[in-house]
Amino acid sequence: MESVFQLPYKFRSIWSLILLTILSVFSLIIGIIHITFVFTERILFSWILKPQKSLIVYIIGAPRSGTTRLHKLIASNEQEFTAMKMWELFFAPSIIQKKVFSIVGKIDGFFNSIFSTTIKKAERALFSKFNNIHPLSLFNVEEDALVLFHLFYTYHLSFLLGTEKSYSNLNRDKHIPKAIWVYYKFCIENHQIQNPEKIYLSKNPFFTAHSNRLESVFPAVKFINISRDIEEVSLSFFSMKKHLSNVFYGCNPSQQKYKEILVLLKYWQESGAKLKGTNSIQVDYMDMKEKPSAVIKNIYNFLSLDLNKSQQTMLLQEDENSKNYISKHRYKAEEFST
Repeated sequence: MESVFQLPYKFRSIWSLILLTILSVFSLIIGIIHITFVFTERILFSWILKPQKSLIVYIIGAPRSGTTRLHKLIASNEQEFTAMKMWELFFAPSIIQKKVFSIVGKIDGFFNSIFSTTIKKAERALFSKFNNIHPLSLFNVEEDALVLFHLFYTYHLSFLLGTEKSYSNLNRDKHIPKAIWVYYKFCIENHQIQNPEKIYLSKNPFFTAHSNRLESVFPAVKFINISRDIEEVSLSFFSMKKHLSNVFYGCNPSQQKYKEILVLLKYWQESGAKLKGTNSIQVDYMDMKEKPSAVIKNIYNFLSLDLNKSQQTMLLQEDENSKNYISKHRYKAEEFST
C-alpha cells in the first residue's frame, strides 16, 4: 500500500501499478512454493541431509564500495570457493529444486544451450542501462540475501516497494523473526551440501549490521569489510536508487528519501568499520582499485589459503586492468542535493 501511495498522479502510473502488483503476487506465490519445498525437505529427509560445517566468508561494507568486484575476484577460484548464482537464489533454494534445474541445464546443453543463450540475450536487452551500474544476470553470482526476497525480508525490495522507514528494523537487525534466519540458514546449508569441502562466499552489503546474528547462526564465519569514501558511496547509490525509482514509479526519489538513505549508508559503514578480532579483516576501496592483487593476497593470508600460479597470473592481469578501467556508471553530484 505504501508503494501505491508513492505513485505520482500520472497516466503512466497505471503501468507502474500493474508492474508492482504482478511482482508482489508473483513473489508471494513463489515464496509459498519455496517455503514448502525447503521445510518439507528438512522434515522428511533430515536423516540424510548433513549440513556442512565448512567456513562461511561474508564480504560486507556499505553498498557501492567495491563489494561486487571483490566477490567476483575471490569467487573466480572455484576450487576453493562456492557462491550462489541468481537463478539459484530466485528459483532453487531447496536441494530438490537445485537437482531439477541441474537436469534442465544438462538438457539445455545437449541442445547447444539454446535456452540459456536466449535468456542471456533477453537480459542484455532488458538490463542494458542497469548493467552500467551493476551487472545483472541469472547466471552471475549474487547477494544471497536475495533468497529472502520472496519472504519480503530483504532491503533489495526497497528499490521497488515501500518506504525507507519500512526497512529500518531489518537494516539494523531489530525484531526479525527467528524463522527468517532459520529459513536463510537452511538455504545456505542446502548449497553447501551440494558443494562440500568448499568455502561458502557471500557478498552482502545489506547484512553489514548483522555480523553478531550471523555468528550465532553459523558455526564458522569470517568477515571482509571494505570501506570507501562515503561521498562516493552515497552518490553512486543515489544514482542506482534514482534509476530504479524512474523504472518503477516514473519519478525521482524525494530529497527526504536521499537524506534517509545517507543516514543508513553511514550506519552500515560505521558498523563494518567497528569489526575487530581474528574473524574479520578491513579492506580499503582505494587499495582494491589501485592494486587488487595485494588485497587478494592479504585476504588469502587471512583465510590461511595459498594462491596457485594461475591465480597469481590472473591477479597481475587484474592490476593492469585496474589501471585502464573506466566505469560506465555516469552521474553528477548536482543531481542529489541532501
